[in-house]
Amino acid sequence: MSPSELQALRRMLFLEISEAAPIIGKCSKRAWQYWESGRSIPPDKVYKSLEMSIKFRNNLFNKAKKEISSSSNKTSLKWYRLFEDFKNEYKDQNELAWRMYQSIMVGLKAEMPDGIELSNDGRVLDSIDFVMKTVKSKV
Repeated sequence: MSPSELQALRRMLFLEISEAAPIIGKCSKRAWQYWESGRSIPPDKVYKSLEMSIKFRNNLFNKAKKEISSSSNKTSLKWYRLFEDFKNEYKDQNELAWRMYQSIMVGLKAEMPDGIELSNDGRVLDSIDFVMKTVKSKV
């Protein structure tokens, strides 16, 4: 994986370097910056963790897309602007889960601009709600 690909995948998960470093890399912010600049190479476990996170995100995204594709009306989906708001709803989740959620919501909005609205009082899709309530964060 190239430094550019590492950066792109981090951004796909809506993670800042300061979030990816402790959550995905189990490292300092400086170490992650070195990896993205090509100054040093991350351990294989970082690639595996990032790839697993992307696969999990994509799986959730596809389930969410399938769930709302049957609706012909505009769907208002919940947007958690702050991690604290997300954490109040999903106590067993961490920043990675919140950022993944944000990534999924923005992806849905981008693919279905006329069919999706993001708002503080929107609903959480059943497929995502189930996963967030049953899968506990390991980091």
